[in-house]
Amino acid sequence: MSANILVVDDMADNRLLLETLLGDDHTIRTASSGQRCLDLVQEKIPDLILLDLVMPEMDGFEVCEKLKSDYTTQNIPIVFITSSTCNDEKLRAYELGADDFINKPFNFDELSAKVARTISGATRIKDATEMANAAQQAALIAMTNSSELGMIIKFMESASECESFEELASHLDEVTKNFGLICCFQFEYNENITNIGNGCIDGSLEARMITEARKVGGIIGHGKRLFFNQRFVSMLVKNMPMDDEDKCGRYKDNLAVLLSSANGIARTIGVELSMAEERRNLIKQTFDSTFERTQHVLGLVNLLESNTVQIVQEIRVSFEEALFSLGLSEEQESYLLGIFDGAMEKMETVKETTTEVEGAMKHVVSAFEQLLAE
Repeated sequence: MSANILVVDDMADNRLLLETLLGDDHTIRTASSGQRCLDLVQEKIPDLILLDLVMPEMDGFEVCEKLKSDYTTQNIPIVFITSSTCNDEKLRAYELGADDFINKPFNFDELSAKVARTISGATRIKDATEMANAAQQAALIAMTNSSELGMIIKFMESASECESFEELASHLDEVTKNFGLICCFQFEYNENITNIGNGCIDGSLEARMITEARKVGGIIGHGKRLFFNQRFVSMLVKNMPMDDEDKCGRYKDNLAVLLSSANGIARTIGVELSMAEERRNLIKQTFDSTFERTQHVLGLVNLLESNTVQIVQEIRVSFEEALFSLGLSEEQESYLLGIFDGAMEKMETVKETTTEVEGAMKHVVSAFEQLLAE
């Protein structure tokens, strides 16, 4: 496995020897001091550093400590080159983070084996770290997505009881605000349009834009503005996070699910509103018909009263004329007129009852007029 190796040694002969031994299989860079090593590492991270332990100004221990204390360089594998056999020095080197030792003078087989083993181990650690990071990232995305789906499920549960488009829009606005989004909503049922939310009112630019987007359908838009369209509800998102591709893609999927659920609820609300309108129209028709009939009955009552009075008066006149032609005594005439007057008093009682019926009918007519005005 070819690797990029940095050889650090203050002795030129040692640098040349290591470059000669390893140069056929690896890319070799060299540094003659600890500071030069640190500078070269900043230019390009090597796959392995072969680091001389004993150097002037900055020895291998100090170089190793600086590299391991820096987040960007702490994972570079380091193999010390030393002629020392002191276990204390080796123990210190391990504590600082060294991976292995190569003793001077060099044994080519040992050198090749340790270089290969160290690079292979570092590669496995790097791959495992990347897999762990990817798994962690996937877990975070799954948790985030689960949280967003949880909000959508909560919306489905709470919004199912909505009885108006305004109430449904309030639930939608709550969910989308939790996503950090600013949204407008448009509902359509039986060609009746309702615009709600964040500047979306009848005649506004947002309302006109959504109306045009509804003609196309689906999910359309450019940049931060995105339109989601269903049969009975449409939504304009004003601030899609276009700088975050993953979040933007996830939001598109989740918002599509959200609006699909809202569409079913909007359809139910529309049906209920239509049925309520039909009931109101039917009641109004019934009121109109009943009102007309009540007015007709009132007219008949008035006519009956008028006709009754006229008939009674005519009977009285005829009765008096008949009495005179019969040649009755004054007592007989008085007796008969008394009977007639008693009957007339009873007729007055009937007239009073008719007046009460007329008053009740007028009250009913007035109540109908108020209901029809509403």
